Amino acid sequence: MESSSFEDVNRLVRSELYEHMDPEFGKYLAMNLPGCGNIIGVRLDDLKEIARQIADINWKEYLKHAPDDTLEDVVIQGLVLGFAQGKLEEILAYADEFVPKIDNWWVCDSFCSTFVAASMYPEIVWEFIMKYMGDSELNPAWRKKEEAEIPEGQGGIAVGTWQDMSDDFRLRFVAIMLKCYFVNDKYIDKCLYAFEHMQDGGYYAKDGVAFGLAESYFVFPDKTIEYIKGAQFDRQILEMTKNKIEKIYRLPEADVNRFAEVINEY
Repeated sequence: MESSSFEDVNRLVRSELYEHMDPEFGKYLAMNLPGCGNIIGVRLDDLKEIARQIADINWKEYLKHAPDDTLEDVVIQGLVLGFAQGKLEEILAYADEFVPKIDNWWVCDSFCSTFVAASMYPEIVWEFIMKYMGDSELNPAWRKKEEAEIPEGQGGIAVGTWQDMSDDFRLRFVAIMLKCYFVNDKYIDKCLYAFEHMQDGGYYAKDGVAFGLAESYFVFPDKTIEYIKGAQFDRQILEMTKNKIEKIYRLPEADVNRFAEVINEY
């Protein structure tokens, strides 16, 4: 495409965004995304429809030239990646460029929840996600740091990826990806171990871990309870998990109380 073609596409996307602008929803986002500027106010279903159209045409070329001017521009990039079809290594390469742009929970969670490649290629995507554990034994590249002579602090990932991210959203990305795709028979043990070893972030990372634990308790209550009893979790994370079990998952009172008993043992 000519550069003018990219400009035309971006103008069309911007036009669609303003056609779907919902001022009240924009106010909601502004209230719930502290510090996030340039919000148009477009609901997620409308953003998904725009992203699907882009993904069906030429997702790679769009992502090479997509603007980051507004919150919705960045969300659309993540959704386009989620809907993209092509070689997995190409999708993951573009994802590596996108993930460092995550700086709020809406960009993070909308991207994670639509990244269908994780369902299709779980083993490869698990390794991709674990890179973002940073200086951790869970990071496959970090485990090989001596063999590969990787400088301390780089974890085998090129500078410009997780090093440029706050721990808060780097770890939230990992937690929400695990919650969305890996709380299953094959990966539950690995998920619980990962959740225990990603408690160093701020509020949004802890909130992501709480979502992961709530999903684990919803699907594997006995296994989750037993793991928590033998682990060392931040009490705040467990309280946040209980709140999600009760308010979001709406589990029966007996199940909520059972989880509360575990917290009381801490």
